[in-house]
Amino acid sequence: MKKSIKTAVWLRLGVVIAVIIISSIYSLVLIENVKIFNTQTTNTRNVKDSILIAQASHYKSIESLNSFINYGTEFMKEFDSKSCSLGQWISNANNTSLDTQIQSKIQEMSPLHDELHVLFKQVVDAKNSGNIQKAQQIYSQQIFPLINKLIPLLEDVTKITDDIVNAKFQELSYFITYSIICTVTTFVLILICCFILIKYIYNKIINPIIN
Repeated sequence: MKKSIKTAVWLRLGVVIAVIIISSIYSLVLIENVKIFNTQTTNTRNVKDSILIAQASHYKSIESLNSFINYGTEFMKEFDSKSCSLGQWISNANNTSLDTQIQSKIQEMSPLHDELHVLFKQVVDAKNSGNIQKAQQIYSQQIFPLINKLIPLLEDVTKITDDIVNAKFQELSYFITYSIICTVTTFVLILICCFILIKYIYNKIINPIIN
């Protein structure tokens, strides 16, 4: 009799402990997923920030180049495509794990960006040699159309990053909702198991002693 009661108590206690352990493991999984989410969203936002900086920088370079050609102002843009902010980002992006859509856009923009910097140098060389007409021709017929191809690619990357972040937030929202449901369910199960355990102890142990 005592053995059967002891076994029954341990069985019910074991169920409570098992539910608590499962709940703890799930909480750890939730924390780890939140960490992964934060890392991914931070990396994606960093990509967007880099692109926006590069986009603004190249807009400024085009304006500066136009002023250099027509008004003789100083042009400070790097001729090496790997030295500017966009070139550095493209080089670093090739060594990191990015979304496949972003990688595809990088492959498209990389040769355009390299060509753009080559044309920058050609314009400067033409202007410095006194051939303003050639400098203007390169600017209007080659650089301007090229920048009109490059900028939409940069804008595509910013849109992709926005879509990725929004999708991650939606995924996290679903995960949190599911976690809340599981947590509440686990809590209810623990209460039920504890109630059953207490009731069993009272009926099988305490009540017979009292009576």
